[in-house]
Amino acid sequence: MSKNPIVRGIWIFGSATRKKRPGDIDLLVLIDTSVNNAEVLMQVLQDRVNIIQKQNTLNLHIQKFMDVSKVLYLIFQGEPWILTSFRKTVVIYDPFNYTKLITSMAKKTAKQGSEVRSERLISRAQDKLFENRNLIMGLINELFLAIFEAIQLFFVIKGKAVYDPKKAFTDIQAHVPADIYFEIMEMRKKVLKGTLSELTGKELDYYYQRSKSFIELLKKICLEEIHGEPKKDL
Repeated sequence: MSKNPIVRGIWIFGSATRKKRPGDIDLLVLIDTSVNNAEVLMQVLQDRVNIIQKQNTLNLHIQKFMDVSKVLYLIFQGEPWILTSFRKTVVIYDPFNYTKLITSMAKKTAKQGSEVRSERLISRAQDKLFENRNLIMGLINELFLAIFEAIQLFFVIKGKAVYDPKKAFTDIQAHVPADIYFEIMEMRKKVLKGTLSELTGKELDYYYQRSKSFIELLKKICLEEIHGEPKKDL
């Protein structure tokens, strides 16, 4: 064994430590990033791991390599998955006896109580919900901008400039039905005011498909206006 190996420990954790016939095997690999050429060695190690995963019939899951400071940081932060991981492990390789150190720290941190960890999980879930809500609400704005731009291009071809979203709706109605534009425009107002808080995936897909069809219709009309005949590739 090298005097200063990059791999400092390998453990099995998760369901494989509790079940006789686990569906998968989770591995945690501890590395030392201070080793010379650590990045190169890590890439070589990752390549070998990938080969093992492809050739092995077992459903092998290997967490992203972590160094000691990262593991201890996660423990101090009360990261639920790392605390659970070291509650029960099977040691594969641990020449420096990190198991004892990490397990001891995990147990001390776990004494903070389940209430603290629950609050952390709930807070994280709330953050995710907020991020997802912002993403969905942002898509409404993108749909509005896409339709409005298509309408503006439609009128540019006709030699007219339209800058006001409300007027764009009035003007386009004289050429094609534009109910979807009005709906999206009203939804965008609610988003900006904060009065629209939820939108299901099904609803979002509905508005996306209708917006897409409307834009395609304007495109078809524009091309017919430019070329004088319908385009077959629409």
